[in-house]
Amino acid sequence: MLLALLVLAAPRPCAPCLQLTMFMTLRQGIPTAHAIPMNDATILGLRATVDEEEIESAQWAVKHASSPTVRDFARSLLRGHGNAQNSAKGIADRLKVRINIPGDTDSALVSRHNVEMASLRTAKGRQFDRVFLQAVRDDHMNEIAKVTNWYLPAARNDSVRTYLHDIMPTLAKHQQIAEKLLAQPRTTVATKRGR
Repeated sequence: MLLALLVLAAPRPCAPCLQLTMFMTLRQGIPTAHAIPMNDATILGLRATVDEEEIESAQWAVKHASSPTVRDFARSLLRGHGNAQNSAKGIADRLKVRINIPGDTDSALVSRHNVEMASLRTAKGRQFDRVFLQAVRDDHMNEIAKVTNWYLPAARNDSVRTYLHDIMPTLAKHQQIAEKLLAQPRTTVATKRGR
């Protein structure tokens, strides 16, 4: 939570600098080759991509988590990110814009997500629960920073800005739940049968 507050308090780049710094670090330090023009369609596209990735990870966790608590959390992630994704698509339809996912951004996002999914696919039991929860915490922390520092300053349409403001509490809640579950002793994250 402290890091999220620091990100919210961080100075925002000036308008001319925004595009140059927008995607130097997309997700946990993956740089892109060049600046990406940021507009409402790109913002909605990037959010839809992140939501799709979170949905995929959560679906995997529903099937493979050892803890019922982690499985329940994964189900809530499915609902939250499914709703956010539907909202983004609905806004794009109302604005009559095609959701834009820039090529190099898409490949960087996909690359990061593929690494994360590979870790989830190889982890078992309690280790799976921790890997999943750490990924959720880190992904949501990064997404909160991007929404606050990049997407909101670049959004031009009121519907897009409202959407971004509306998703922030859900992103923060997901991050906080992941942190809380990670802080619990190992025995409370695993099932009573000791899986």
